[in-house]
Amino acid sequence: MAFEYTQEKIDQLLEKLREPFALKDVQWRVTNKSKDGKKGMVAPYADPRAYGARLNEVFGPAGWSFLLTTETTTGLTRIRSGQTVSTGKVSVTATLEIFGISKKASIGEMWADDDNAYTRAEAQAKKRAASMFGLGEYFYELKSLGSALWVPLDEYDKPTKLPVLPSWALRAEDRQPKSTNSAQRSAQPQPQQQPNQQSEKTTPAQGQVLRPAAGRQNTQMSDEERRFRVDYREAENFLGSALAENIIALLTDKFTTGELQGNKEEVALEKLRYSVGLIAKVRRASADMDLARLDAILEHYNIKDLSSIPTFQTLYFIAMDMEVVPRLEKKAA
Repeated sequence: MAFEYTQEKIDQLLEKLREPFALKDVQWRVTNKSKDGKKGMVAPYADPRAYGARLNEVFGPAGWSFLLTTETTTGLTRIRSGQTVSTGKVSVTATLEIFGISKKASIGEMWADDDNAYTRAEAQAKKRAASMFGLGEYFYELKSLGSALWVPLDEYDKPTKLPVLPSWALRAEDRQPKSTNSAQRSAQPQPQQQPNQQSEKTTPAQGQVLRPAAGRQNTQMSDEERRFRVDYREAENFLGSALAENIIALLTDKFTTGELQGNKEEVALEKLRYSVGLIAKVRRASADMDLARLDAILEHYNIKDLSSIPTFQTLYFIAMDMEVVPRLEKKAA
């Protein structure tokens, strides 16, 4: 069977291939834990069968194929469970050919003493090759979300909630607000929460770790505290109280768990200044944006307007949706 596509058709097919997976196909694994073990960084992934299903959906079962080659390296050692073990490496090269378009190849590796070495190396190689065509590539981009991927863990090191994803990481049917989208609530094993309902929401006690208590008199403050209060108030006037408090609460939590170190006030002001610059870009972009698109963004994050952004995570996601920051930009603090 001959597969011939025009360039326009190729662009359309690859665009469909790049669409995010449905939430029901997205799974999460813990990749790192905080020192106290109460929080973990999670990474999203999809089962290899979801990749095959998407390729079938876009190109048909006869429109693509994987060619696999395997190589094993021996004579290596590594530390496993505190013991030095003799092992090797299993390497699988997966070449994904989409007939009539092109082929891409990538490698997956696992330690040979892993019980599922070949299966895991094969899956890794296939996913990497598929990402070269755009399929599942957004999983790698989600790593740029940083602190948004840290979630609470239970006593079994399992997430008790999952991150809220930006709209560009969701299919169209999964972009509706939680209150009206019961399908999205049931699509994952753990419930997501709206940005303004997360544990990021500040309390007065949290905020006071990084800024002076409201009742303190100026005569009781150091010069550093006084300067910080002035700068904080300026940022708060621009950001709004809820967003400014949320930023302070996030940083307080990070200092408490040991994720951040250094001068708390300096770090807080750096984050506040970054946020002020970011929301200014968002407001400028909104002025030139089609109203229907702006309304869709506001509806997705369940906010009335850009003056009521409740959390830094929501602000950053909106900035990415408006394309005022690249998805892979490293956020301050």
